[in-house]
Amino acid sequence: GLVVDAAMRITAFNARYQNMMALPDNLLNSDGLKFEDVLHYIAQRGDFGVGDVEQTVQDRLQQVRLPVPHRFERVLANGQTVEVLGTPLPLGGFVMLYLDVTSERQHQEQLERLAHFDALTGLPNRVLFADRLRQGMLQVSRRGEQLAVAYLDLQGFMFVNYSYGLEVGHQLLLVLAARMKQALREGDTLARLGGDEFVAVLLGAQGPPDGVTLLRRLLAAVDSPVTLLGRELRISVSIGVATYPQSQDVDAEQLLRQADQAMYQAK
Repeated sequence: GLVVDAAMRITAFNARYQNMMALPDNLLNSDGLKFEDVLHYIAQRGDFGVGDVEQTVQDRLQQVRLPVPHRFERVLANGQTVEVLGTPLPLGGFVMLYLDVTSERQHQEQLERLAHFDALTGLPNRVLFADRLRQGMLQVSRRGEQLAVAYLDLQGFMFVNYSYGLEVGHQLLLVLAARMKQALREGDTLARLGGDEFVAVLLGAQGPPDGVTLLRRLLAAVDSPVTLLGRELRISVSIGVATYPQSQDVDAEQLLRQADQAMYQAK
């Protein structure tokens, strides 16, 4: 951390602060060093992003001059995330602590990703899919368009897992998930609900021909054989479809349930 007096002069700092902020000796050891000098240095090298350097420095100085505690986070050029805690001193000036919170933020991002994405395929999971579906329903309602929900049940995975092992089954899922995603358009969503069940939101379909074309592309993506470990593997798929809007009001959960039921009828 560092200590700044009422005249904004840096009166003390430690080696950890210097190393974390990558500040040169000739800067920190200069006579009459002010906090503004450090701000200028790190602003000029781009630590605060693109913008007017002088305005950025003045904005930061105005913030730290306020006689109230302050806290903010910064991502440094090296990718390190730093939490900055400022505490005003009774006679003016402040003490500022710099904490490396990179690992904590990375852990939070990992937890966030696990909460919204499937760990195996990287596709949206049920939670994120529900949010995307609700957004899609609002979007097509505003635009006077349609959307379709396609529920896909891939059949034959138990045989693959039993015959060749889970690792081959996982590789097969990855290949098919990538194919199905590629078959869709930008703006559509493909999610894995679990096991061998996937669901797609097809946005803005201009009537049945549009939807049929996309469904055929999904079917072709799954039906085409996959070669793994020198073996040609082929599975089948059942698809159920529900469309929105309907003559009666339905929510996202009901729409997904309709597509699920249609898939079982297709079996």
